[in-house]
Amino acid sequence: MNTLCDIFCPEGIYATEIGRVGKEVGRVQNLKSPSPKLEIGAIDRLKLVSKQLENDLTRQKGRVELALKGLDEEKSNFFVSEEVSQEAAKLFLIHCIYPRSIQSPDDAMYCSAFAFRLHKVWTPGFSTLHYLDELIAVVAGSLFGVTEGEAANLAILLWQSWKVINAWRYQEHVFNNEVLGKPGSQMEILDDAEKTTKPISHKDFIKLYNKWHSSLGAALIGCLKSTEYMHMRAGLVVLTRLVDVFPTRPGVGNKLLEALEPLQDENSSRPDIRASANAYGMMVVKARDEGKWVEEDEAVAKARADKEKAAAEERKKKLEQTFQEIERDSEKITAEIGPRDRHDRRRDYATTRGPDDLDNGRQAVGRSADQINARSSDFARMESGELLGRDRSRDDRDRRPGRDTDRRDRDAPNEDRGRGRAVDDDWRRDGGAARDDRRWQRDITTSRGAKRSRPSTPDNDHELERSSTKRSRLDAENYSSRRNAGSRGEPSPPPRRPRRDSPEQPSRPRTRRNRR
Repeated sequence: MNTLCDIFCPEGIYATEIGRVGKEVGRVQNLKSPSPKLEIGAIDRLKLVSKQLENDLTRQKGRVELALKGLDEEKSNFFVSEEVSQEAAKLFLIHCIYPRSIQSPDDAMYCSAFAFRLHKVWTPGFSTLHYLDELIAVVAGSLFGVTEGEAANLAILLWQSWKVINAWRYQEHVFNNEVLGKPGSQMEILDDAEKTTKPISHKDFIKLYNKWHSSLGAALIGCLKSTEYMHMRAGLVVLTRLVDVFPTRPGVGNKLLEALEPLQDENSSRPDIRASANAYGMMVVKARDEGKWVEEDEAVAKARADKEKAAAEERKKKLEQTFQEIERDSEKITAEIGPRDRHDRRRDYATTRGPDDLDNGRQAVGRSADQINARSSDFARMESGELLGRDRSRDDRDRRPGRDTDRRDRDAPNEDRGRGRAVDDDWRRDGGAARDDRRWQRDITTSRGAKRSRPSTPDNDHELERSSTKRSRLDAENYSSRRNAGSRGEPSPPPRRPRRDSPEQPSRPRTRRNRR
């Protein structure tokens, strides 16, 4: 099966790519301080690429020339009669062009190129204008019965054909050079109930173009206004592909924009259709502003541009007024509540008041500046978590059984112990115990549920004595916690471990084993 490469050689693409590679070679050679090995390798690679492109171009040209030569030799056998007929063009479209064009984008491009190649080689019995007339009619009717992929392939076929049609319509000299005088320029025309074949002039071709434009536009507008999902989808796919070449007349263009408005509604139940409609709406407006609507009157275009400019200025003024109102409201709010937000004002409040004053709502009366600053700094450190984390780590270390804690408690002076009890009593009186109940309870649960590192069976008498002492102390703590919880309805921290020299538990005699 033949493909597009058999009848068409993209010489412009090859020339562009070869020129780009040549510029890259010059850039590498003009480098001031390149690495010799890298420079030589890059230049050799680029030269090899350029040589391969030139060889491909030569080979592709030879392939196309051979295919076109065979096509020129067989063109007289394509149609039964050398006389131009509408029926022959219709059968050629239905049996040859349309079935293959809907298969893939490459097939669609090949079909379009093949049809215009038959026109270019003066194929006997083939009327290009009849073929285009049938093509527009068939595509306009098939839009209501194709899938999205088939619609996309038909859009490619239509786009390739409509580019040539636009050139023939709006450039008379192109029409005279490419169409006039060839077999493809002849058409069958009914004249007094008789069919006559005659060539079509540029003036007659304009009438044909207007007919095709209106027919295709009506079909696409019908797709947009349909209630079927696939009709709308197929219409948007084709319109998006043709946006650069269709529409060219303002009447059809404005009708298309009107048909898009219901699809662009925010309350639409089909979000994908709404997105496609919005995208095509922006594209067609851009094409209109760029002059793709060739037949639009200049006065109408200028009036629309002035109107849009005035609307843009009005929107700009409204935005400026809105911003000014927002600024005035912001200044009014700032004047009422101050330049700082709520969080910053609370921090300033905390730096001038103590934590007790902040909680109870009292002013710091009768305190010195040093006391206020000390308590406010402690309060700020407690909010940041620094003081709380340090106290918790100290409590965990004090509760951990070990000889170092016992030796520190035993060697501590009596006045330090008394001061420690006083601080502890103050802490309980200030409500610290109530605030840390949950932390004490969590620590007890963790310590009780943690895995022991020592063996469950003591190895000697000393270990047996230590485990018994520890078990009795834990039982006493648990009993005290349950009793306090039953009386107050909430858990309480365990009591402090008695000192070695306290009357609650006599200290063991210092022996060599204890010191170890």
